[in-house]
Amino acid sequence: TTIPVELDRLGQRQVPVVVERGQVPDGLSIGTPRVSERTVVATGPESQLGRVERAVARVQIFDSGIDIQRQVDLVAVDVDGAQVPSVELEPATVTVEIDVRAVETSKTVAVRPDVTGSVASGFEVTSLTAEPSVVTIFGLPDELARVAQVSTEPVSIAGLSEATSLQAELELPGGTRLSGGDASVVVNVEVRAAVATRTFLLGVVCQGADEGVACLPGQDQVSVTLRGQAAVLAELDAGELTPVLDVSGLEPGEHQVEP
Repeated sequence: TTIPVELDRLGQRQVPVVVERGQVPDGLSIGTPRVSERTVVATGPESQLGRVERAVARVQIFDSGIDIQRQVDLVAVDVDGAQVPSVELEPATVTVEIDVRAVETSKTVAVRPDVTGSVASGFEVTSLTAEPSVVTIFGLPDELARVAQVSTEPVSIAGLSEATSLQAELELPGGTRLSGGDASVVVNVEVRAAVATRTFLLGVVCQGADEGVACLPGQDQVSVTLRGQAAVLAELDAGELTPVLDVSGLEPGEHQVEP
């Protein structure tokens, strides 16, 4: 039959506008937020109005890095950030502008020497290294994510027959830079004589048979495989290699003779 009613005096007061933007994604930085109103009028019961500490405009910074420029609703909150009920704000919305920009980060990657040409005939490359072997580059996160290594400009090793050190400039991917101004490295090339094998089919000859004794080899050819520098092997002639069976002092009969 009755309803309890509490009466309170209606009041007004100015409260500051504060922008809360939450967590800023990695790789982004923001400027100082700008709002269309620095203060707004809070209206409500004086018992509640006394709790209002500020009017909050809550915005979110997205990974896309797009600048913020939009209308945002205001919320009256107390000193702990809890919303205060029964309080109206005038104006109820403000325009919030925040400049968002990408921040350069760094990444350490390997240096890959890029060489052209072939070393001298009969030689081979045993080691190809860069000094320094790694460099630290700077750039936007999206650019660095695509970089796994940095190559040198093409350097020629044509005709090399000994260890050599060559100067080369780095070819940095677009959108990246080094911390320092020097973009050159030393490419160390280790070279040695190439080792190969070559097989010859050679006819055997007898040597030292006594007078009146005929040497009859059980096989007239043997296969000989030589290993050594490729250039030397390439110049060898089978005629220069002759397996000799030394049968000196052997009586007629069957014998095992090492050529």
